[in-house]
Amino acid sequence: EVPFDGALYEVLLARADHEADTGQASDAARRYRDLLAQVLRQVPAVEQDLTLAERLARLYDATAIAERRAGAADAAMALDDRRRALWEHWGRRLPGNPFVARRLQASRNQKDASPR
Repeated sequence: EVPFDGALYEVLLARADHEADTGQASDAARRYRDLLAQVLRQVPAVEQDLTLAERLARLYDATAIAERRAGAADAAMALDDRRRALWEHWGRRLPGNPFVARRLQASRNQKDASPR
């Protein structure tokens, strides 16, 4: 388990980001997937804590980008769907919230732009 608020999370994320930035898409995707699995094992309160929801959404997005670059379009689309579902939850929970509305619209725009 890797909590979002710990130094270990930051180190593992930085390593995955570095691999993504240096063109090592397959390695980055694997590291992001591993980090995501470790974060989700602790069951973060993303449906009650908007800050955690934003962090998870960013991790979903980074993982999806790496998956696409590694040629795993289906895995990337599944992550996009999870991120969109998270923002839809927050859209129902905080209707009219501008931050949530922007995130939800961005996730919907990405869906429209993604080849299916």
